[in-house]
Amino acid sequence: MKTAAFLMTFCLVIVMACLPYAVKKINGNDITVSESEDQYKISADYPEEKSGKVQRCLDEYLEPSGMSFVNARIDGDIALDNKANFYINTSLGTLKIKLDKQKNSTASYRRMKKLGEALKVLLAEK
Repeated sequence: MKTAAFLMTFCLVIVMACLPYAVKKINGNDITVSESEDQYKISADYPEEKSGKVQRCLDEYLEPSGMSFVNARIDGDIALDNKANFYINTSLGTLKIKLDKQKNSTASYRRMKKLGEALKVLLAEK
């Protein structure tokens, strides 16, 4: 009896651990753009097949002269030549960006807002 209870508990833990991955594969895209008085945030989970498009979109809107987000896995603060400073965590299928409005120009903030809107459109595509 104890073995059956242990086995069922073990199976339940495995299912719970795999559930977020399975939901992401089934549902596909999830993007959240949020804004407060001092921060602008973008958070996206999407199918890994769209990673190339998302990375090219980052290149287009952030204009990272001298570097590219394509095929890059980044977890850290970025300072671009255009004076934009932000935190980014990106890997296949995930993206998180945090821009501190107080530390960036209005132009950098607007560029990041345009990126957020472009990502919403891109990830809405089938």
